[in-house]
Amino acid sequence: MMVLLINIFGKNELRVPATMSGGTDSIQFDISNFTVEDQSLKKKLSEHHTLFDAKILAKTISVSLEEINLDKEQQPRRGAQYLVAVIVTVSGFIIGTTLGWTSPAGPMMKNKQYNFPVTEENISWIAALMPLGAMIGCPVMAAVVDNLGRKRTMAFLTIPTIIGWVTIIWASSVTWIYVGRALTGFASGSYSVIVPLYTSEIADMEIRGTLGTYFQLQMFLGILYTYVFGSYVNVFSLSTACALVPTVFACLLVLVPESPIYYLMRADVENARSSLRYFRQSLGNVEEELEAMQVSLAERDRLTLTKAFQTAQAKRGLSIGLGLMVFQQFTGCNAVIFYATTIFNVRTRAVAYLGILGQGQHIFPPTPSQKKMSLLIIIIY
Repeated sequence: MMVLLINIFGKNELRVPATMSGGTDSIQFDISNFTVEDQSLKKKLSEHHTLFDAKILAKTISVSLEEINLDKEQQPRRGAQYLVAVIVTVSGFIIGTTLGWTSPAGPMMKNKQYNFPVTEENISWIAALMPLGAMIGCPVMAAVVDNLGRKRTMAFLTIPTIIGWVTIIWASSVTWIYVGRALTGFASGSYSVIVPLYTSEIADMEIRGTLGTYFQLQMFLGILYTYVFGSYVNVFSLSTACALVPTVFACLLVLVPESPIYYLMRADVENARSSLRYFRQSLGNVEEELEAMQVSLAERDRLTLTKAFQTAQAKRGLSIGLGLMVFQQFTGCNAVIFYATTIFNVRTRAVAYLGILGQGQHIFPPTPSQKKMSLLIIIIY
């Protein structure tokens, strides 16, 4: 028999008789036989079962008020995580505008809205240079993001994005449109590496899947944005509307803190602690999670890439992940996005609407079996 000290609402300390149960990783305690001066608190406790399990972490006993569900005010506050995720995934919106631009802009360019001729072959290159630029951006950013930092890199990438759109707007020949598309493509590929990484580093486990969907959702919103504007304006106004997005994004990044993981990689524990406190916003401390991050980074540093993929499970996971990505791209989804207006011969927004609906359903995180079923349904369609 032992005594468990529980601190509730930061002011009520309850001493409860407790017994070990289920090995050394859990403890049971009965809250039915103790007195509480605060009658409202006693009422809340009486509404729940009197027997709970609490995990022992780092040789201390802690009871999660979220598990006991005593008061909604004691639930973890995740507002900062949601807000920052929405802000940084505006980069997905930027990618969407870059992807969707050629669909309405292609017919406009053929209709001589520029002062120089643009042929079908030119339009094919204009569309293709975006993913070609992205192919360069992905490995480059993967190599430098740990040195520059997540936030700083995202801010830096707004420069080639804005320059790319300005080049397209003021193009004096088709060559300058090529340059603009390559620059915006480079930034798009880079964002595809950095933003999912950043989002996963700031999110706690329970909402990591949900926040991960924001990037793709914003991408489809960006595609819809270009389709809608492209239905009513000329190519110059459309490009200007697209250029405004990275400008706004650069301003919003002022509100975004650096990832705690990056600070730990630079051995800056104090800033890592401050960053983690901002994202968690809980009444408790963040020392346990911070320590877990440090242990994880230390293990990662000791593990080489070759050793990481020596196990059968790792090889299988890599093969499945790469296979899904390769076959997704070979479905021709980007070609449809690039040429939707030409393919359907209408000012269509249906592709973007369907993309938003398809991605929006994953905001509510599915179970592993549901994820597999979703993939099978997508393949059938």
